[in-house]
Amino acid sequence: MTPDFLLQISYLVGSVTFIIGLKQLSSPDSARKGNLLAAFGMVLAIVGTVLFHNKDGQPIGNIPWIRP
Repeated sequence: MTPDFLLQISYLVGSVTFIIGLKQLSSPDSARKGNLLAAFGMVLAIVGTVLFHNKDGQPIGNIPWIRP
């Protein structure tokens, strides 16, 4: 599997889980689960970007500047 394929898959899964999580926020019974699912989707997309994104064959620079 190429890094581009893995990046696209992480974006796809992250966006689907984010959308499903937002949909679950409409009910008080499922809001906690929806919030966690949406957060997981965003974390997956961010991790996929940091690990697999390349611009002109170079990985993302300045990762030490990212603070939690």
